[in-house]
This record gives sequence, C-alpha cells and structure tokens, in this order.
Amino acid sequence: MATVQRTAIVTGAGSGLGRAIALQLAREGRDVACVDLHAATAEQTAADVEALGRRGLAVALDVRDAPAVRAMAEQVRDAWGRIDILVACAGVLKSAPVVELSEADWDWHLDVHAKGTFLCCQAVLPTMMAQRYGRIVTTVSGLAKAGAVGTAAYAAAKGAIVSFTLVLAREAEPYGITVNAFGPGPTDTPLLRGGVPPERMAETLRRAPFGRLPTPEEGAELAVWFTRDATAHITGRIFVQGLY
Repeated sequence: MATVQRTAIVTGAGSGLGRAIALQLAREGRDVACVDLHAATAEQTAADVEALGRRGLAVALDVRDAPAVRAMAEQVRDAWGRIDILVACAGVLKSAPVVELSEADWDWHLDVHAKGTFLCCQAVLPTMMAQRYGRIVTTVSGLAKAGAVGTAAYAAAKGAIVSFTLVLAREAEPYGITVNAFGPGPTDTPLLRGGVPPERMAETLRRAPFGRLPTPEEGAELAVWFTRDATAHITGRIFVQGLY
C-alpha cells in the first residue's frame, strides 16, 4: 500500500508560533501551505519549508475574509489533492483595560481569532470528511479562564475558540477527524512582545514557569503533537499551560 503524503495548512505562518509550527510539520514530512496576512512572510516560510525538502505553498489572506478562506482551501486541495492537517494559529493582541477598549478593537480580536478559526475549519471540513481523515488544531489561551488586566477582548476570543473546539470535536469524530486546542502559555513571539506593555511584560516574565518564556519552537511542539499518528485517539481536548 502506498504511503499517503500528508498535507497541512497553518495560518499565521509568517512569524512566531505559526512559523515554528509550519517548519516543524515540514521536518516531520508534511507539505505545508503557509497562510499569513502578509505575502512576503508567507513566501519566506514556504521557501523555508521547501528548504527542508517538502512542498511549500504561500497564501496571503485575511482569515476574516470568508471567500478568500474558501478559495485558499480549494487552492490547497487542487494543488495537492488532500487537506490532512489544519493548525489555526493566526492571531492579534492589543492590550487595553475594559473602560478604554474600543468597539473596533473588540471586534478585531473576536473576528481574527474566533471568526477566523471558524471560517478556516469550515473551509477544510468537506475535504477532510470525504477523506475520512483530518487533524484540526486550534490555538487558545489560559487567559480565557484566568483572565488578566488589559486582555478582555483577547481572552473572550480565546474562550469562544475553546467552546467551538469542543463542539467541532463531537461533530467531526464520526468522520475520523480529531479536533483539539493547544495553548503553550505566554511565548516569546513578536505578537506577545508587540501587544503587551512593558510593565505587564515584566509581570508575565515573573510568573513564567522556570523564570523564562518558551521559544516558538518549544511552543509549537504541543500543536504538532496533536497531528501525529500516535495521538489519533485524542480529540476534544483543551491543553493549556498551567490552567486546564
């Protein structure tokens, strides 16, 4: 029997955690569609995937754009014949206390995180259901449960993804599709460094296990773990550093 060449889609693949996940999937023999808001960063990650000996595909899109997301899934399926893995990692972060939080920033967080995750999952599901195989990994945060000053929009968006993941896992299970969520905790990425004020970053570092933030490569390991054959029996799980 011929070995199936697994393919993956990673959103937010242009930098930080998403980039680390895309490259680790490539190291494990997956072809990777690298989806990012910015074409240049998507192309760089796709080139690095190819340097690891796998096929890379760069797709620039906004995960809030439903037609663009559907077109991306069709592009991957048409190019490679399959969609086996989706890691929904695109995200934004802007800190503000509730009293100062603008409606636009609230909508931005909910749309990119919750709506973007929904749209990407919905777009790949028909292909995965037809294959009777799929691995979907969403990205969440312990802030959805614990909260922290200035993170209302981000925490609410991640909480929505937690609930969505649990529902989708039940709906997808009959088709051989696993759906799990991971949250490595605060990770040393451009998103964190750019979205958290210096005074809060100091507190984040103080509270970090073992006194340091994990690297994107360390954070990526949990996401990729959910895509391996050894975890084919695990679905509907929310694995978050320290809180779940």
